[in-house]
Amino acid sequence: MGAATAASGPSWVATVSGPIGAEQAIVQAMSAVADARVTGMELPGEQDSYVIELEPRDFGPTDPHIQVVIDAKTAEISYIDDPR
Repeated sequence: MGAATAASGPSWVATVSGPIGAEQAIVQAMSAVADARVTGMELPGEQDSYVIELEPRDFGPTDPHIQVVIDAKTAEISYIDDPR
């Protein structure tokens, strides 16, 4: 397994490419969704994707949560559901 490498992109988004670990997936999700904190995470299984749940900061618990799906092999964000 190769190490993740930095990819070009907006300076406000921490982008990486290549296989990533859970910590890198969290950093990438938090960079993609402003003013939110992580509340949960599903590790890769059959789909080889991390699913990270976040909630807005300073607004208290919210439902539904924000979801970010990141491919564990390519580090690409494949889906963001932010109901705000």
